Amino acid sequence: MNNSNIEILQSKAIDFIKFPLIVMVVFLHNPFLPNVNFPSIANFSHTITTEYFLKLITESIPMAAVPCFFFISGFLFFLNIKNFDKATYKNKISRRIYSLAIPYFIWNIIYVINDIACNYAFKSNSIVSVINEYFDQHSFIDIFIAPIDGPLWYVRDLMTLCILSPIFYIILRKRKGGFFLILLYLIANLSNTRPNLAPSVFFYFLAGAFLSIKNLNIIKTFRHFEVAFYAISILSLFIVTLRPNHFFIHLYFISAIISLFNIASHILETGAVKIQNFLTQSVFFILAFHANPILTLYNELHIPTKAAELMGGGIMYLFGDLLTPIVKIIFCLIIFALLKKIAPGFTNMLIGKRKNKSILK
Repeated sequence: MNNSNIEILQSKAIDFIKFPLIVMVVFLHNPFLPNVNFPSIANFSHTITTEYFLKLITESIPMAAVPCFFFISGFLFFLNIKNFDKATYKNKISRRIYSLAIPYFIWNIIYVINDIACNYAFKSNSIVSVINEYFDQHSFIDIFIAPIDGPLWYVRDLMTLCILSPIFYIILRKRKGGFFLILLYLIANLSNTRPNLAPSVFFYFLAGAFLSIKNLNIIKTFRHFEVAFYAISILSLFIVTLRPNHFFIHLYFISAIISLFNIASHILETGAVKIQNFLTQSVFFILAFHANPILTLYNELHIPTKAAELMGGGIMYLFGDLLTPIVKIIFCLIIFALLKKIAPGFTNMLIGKRKNKSILK
């Protein structure tokens, strides 16, 4: 495969995996009920229960989604940069204001309005008193830094990383940039994997940035390690599901990222699957919208679980828990499609779309 084709394949692979990744995020935000007495699945070993299977699908596998998003974002931020001067930095930041900052603030404002409306609907107080009470309980930091739209912590951290990008560029372009990444990886293994600019956030963003700065094609590079990392990802995945620890969690993240790109590139090479622009554009919308109160209420009421009980329980709990994130995704896609038709300009602002491009990076 010549350089032109491999670059095209790389671009397509990045677009292709974005939607599966956001699906994984929604599954990750849909915890199953561990207190339910799940029966063993007959087709599996007696030691593997339905609870273990659900944990694998809704927790362990999806955990790699956010690190992969950070990896892609770091790679795309520094892509095709020959000289990271002041003009380049200014151009990059101005684009992120439109694709990240504006949607970030709009979504959080929408959530504030939504929260106030819900409080007003269930209280007998006047709208003024409801608003005053809300802002007495929620500061500027709660709304825009926390943020109030919880999943957008990713965007908040990403904006911070973009601001710090000149420092990263100086470090990574040097010969010892790779050693810095290794050091950062070791630090990440000693810390938690939670948000708020954890070392792991820096590591995966900088890992993508490193490949980009060194002009390394993702597909071409990752295929050198294809078979080995398929095996590592499967092994580390099962270990993480049984007994998680930082070392195997990050080993799974790295191997999963490599494996995802290899699988995506092979699928695209067959020509059997085409990239759906609608699904790719919906990624930011789903990220921001899937935690809205309506869908959260659906989750908290455990509607699928209660339906499973009515149908006899047992194995039906499995389908009940797996159905919840699927319903959320479908609902988000329906609302997104309606908004695109009714208010395309506003919808473009919500997803940071600019000049026919939707960017989540």
